[in-house]
Amino acid sequence: MIVTTVAQLLTKLLLISTRFSLQRRRQSRAGNSLPEVLRNRAVLPQGAEMRDQYRCYMLLRYVKTPILVLASVFLPLMAFAPANAQDSGPNLSLPDASVVMPLVVQENYTTFFLISNVGESDGSRLEPEPVEVNWDFFDASGELIASVTRYVLGEGGTDVVDPNAVRSRDEDGTLGPPISLAGRNGFVVVSAEDDEPRLIGNFTVANIATSAAWGASGIGLGANGLLFPGDSAVGSTFKINDLADSLLVVIGIDDVGFVPTSLTEGFAPEDGEEILGLQISLQSNATFDPSADEAVRRLSASALFTTIEELFPETNPGLSGTLVVKPTDPSVTLVAFYGQAVGPFGAGQTFRMVISE
Repeated sequence: MIVTTVAQLLTKLLLISTRFSLQRRRQSRAGNSLPEVLRNRAVLPQGAEMRDQYRCYMLLRYVKTPILVLASVFLPLMAFAPANAQDSGPNLSLPDASVVMPLVVQENYTTFFLISNVGESDGSRLEPEPVEVNWDFFDASGELIASVTRYVLGEGGTDVVDPNAVRSRDEDGTLGPPISLAGRNGFVVVSAEDDEPRLIGNFTVANIATSAAWGASGIGLGANGLLFPGDSAVGSTFKINDLADSLLVVIGIDDVGFVPTSLTEGFAPEDGEEILGLQISLQSNATFDPSADEAVRRLSASALFTTIEELFPETNPGLSGTLVVKPTDPSVTLVAFYGQAVGPFGAGQTFRMVISE
């Protein structure tokens, strides 16, 4: 168990080091040496990617030699670790360092987020000290559109955020100016600044036009959650003709760094660039018809927001079934959420992950 955990940590650190080195070379060629920028205390790292790179730089600056020494000892032992020592998939049962949730604020929809900080903090249990928590909001394209820091009490402190008025919150409770994300679809990554597995979270999506709402648990990543490239996300749906509302959200996630980010690492994608390819199927008890029960979507974005009716317009509307979402690129990691409503009664789910064939 210890060998497996240490080996996984070392592997992740080496992957981060490699990505950081490549990014550093690219920026050096462009005349912008990242370490020089980060050494300048007047220039603070902005956004999820820059914060990841800053942490990587500072970490590797001091522990590069120990990492290489430990890697030479533990990585060969990975061959003796059990193949299934860590389950494939996001964390849905334990607190984690980061929580990922969908952002749905387009058309008739709105979303509310709830985070609980169940980890320990300085101070006593009766008077816990607040802990710094970062909220990074990404557009469906993958671009980082807002980033705020909000302090939350430890030992069970909670925080509710409305994306129509996102505010920073200082340690003394002072609120920053509101930022409205109305008209946007995307996702949010909520991360503890100390990278400790202290956060749990959930969200509610409401359709104001139909008065239906649904919610689900956020996905934990970083300490306990682990995504594997190419894995498929699976969930289930009611009969299509019984649904007054449905929404499938598929998010491509890059979780190699300390903080999960979009597939574009917070940058806007270039025009026409394929970022996320998906193969989506609806498997029912009836005979599977690929022409009606399978859809392929190729996106210049990090996330897909769609309905069952849009995906499968020719399928039998009287059938319920299992939804399977698979990335067309086996190197991509993804997560998925699904909400459905019969009249005003809604149900939401966070998809489970299975190994793709």
